[in-house]
Formats: sequence, C-alpha cells, structure tokens
Amino acid sequence: MQFIDPARCCLHCGAPFGAMVCTECAGAKTDLDRCLAAAVFDGPVGRIVRAYKDGGERRLAAEIARIMLSAAVRAQRE
Repeated sequence: MQFIDPARCCLHCGAPFGAMVCTECAGAKTDLDRCLAAAVFDGPVGRIVRAYKDGGERRLAAEIARIMLSAAVRAQRE
C-alpha cells in the first residue's frame, strides 16, 4: 500500500505530485482550502475501495476509516 505524504501532494486534489498544484487542477476554482488523499488508488487500496463501494463490503469501513484518520493526523502535523 502506497501512502501519500501530505507535504508532497497537490493542495487541490491530493495527487502525489509534489507540494504544488498539479496540472489537472491548475487554474481550477475550488471552495476548499485543501484536499487530502490517504493512499494511491491502485493495488490493495483500489481493491478495498471497490469492494466497499461496489461490492457492499461494509465490514471494510473500519479499516478504511483507520487509513483516512491516519492520513488526516499526518497532515495536521505538517
């Protein structure tokens, strides 16, 4: 699982491309101060999210919440 360092991600979408605004978001207006992504959406993370969303695997909610909380705590420290 590849976690995203909040200090090195796009401030608008959370993409792991460095502490800047990525080309996808450049010039885009948003009402958000910042967006945070917990992990790269591929491999195990992608499978977990798809199983939760598309497969109704609600038992994964606690694990997904733990990953998201960990990312939020890391971002607060930055």
